[in-house]
Amino acid sequence: MRNSTFLLILCVFFSCQRKDNEVDNQGLSYSVDTVIIDSKGRLLDLERGIFISGLDDKESSLFLYNRFDHSIDEINLNSLTFVNNYPLEAEGPNGTGNHVNYMNVSKDSLFFI
Repeated sequence: MRNSTFLLILCVFFSCQRKDNEVDNQGLSYSVDTVIIDSKGRLLDLERGIFISGLDDKESSLFLYNRFDHSIDEINLNSLTFVNNYPLEAEGPNGTGNHVNYMNVSKDSLFFI
């Protein structure tokens, strides 16, 4: 009985010690900010956040895919206003298809969809 009590205390002692080889994981810190954009009456598609979007080279405009009318909306980040709409074709030789899952803005504002 005495040996089992000593063994139990010994196990608890070793299990409660901090090991030197463990690395402390520091959490990722971030902040969330609310931005109000003047959409000028345009219905922006924000259902999936801005996962299907891209920035231009100067990082002054955000190009956001709008699935409501299958187009790309340009939002100026300096003035926080809707600037332009670029319609896409779903079918035909220049068609993008009905579903857009990824978008990247290349140099000279070319879209890679």
